[in-house]
Amino acid sequence: MIEVKKISAEELLQWKRNHREFQFIDIRTKKTDFKFNEPEIKISLPDIDKNIDKIRKDIPVVVACDVGQESFFAAHILEDRYKLNNIYSLSGGINNLMDIYNH
Repeated sequence: MIEVKKISAEELLQWKRNHREFQFIDIRTKKTDFKFNEPEIKISLPDIDKNIDKIRKDIPVVVACDVGQESFFAAHILEDRYKLNNIYSLSGGINNLMDIYNH
């Protein structure tokens, strides 16, 4: 059984402060100007399969959506279908991250 790893907004901000390298994937279909980390890519959930080659395998990958539900599903797909073990789902999603990051 696949157990999706989760990361909190606070822990992710600590990674950023510590200059830990990670890839941030925004899977929301509604695009905003919120930029959190480079390398950052935007891949909507339905397009995960056709963009698998853009997902890094050598560093942690954080998948994020608005509130954390779709990113959990996307992380599960990446772990189960593609056997990636470097995937994290952002708990509380980008909405929560923006609240913490902007304060």
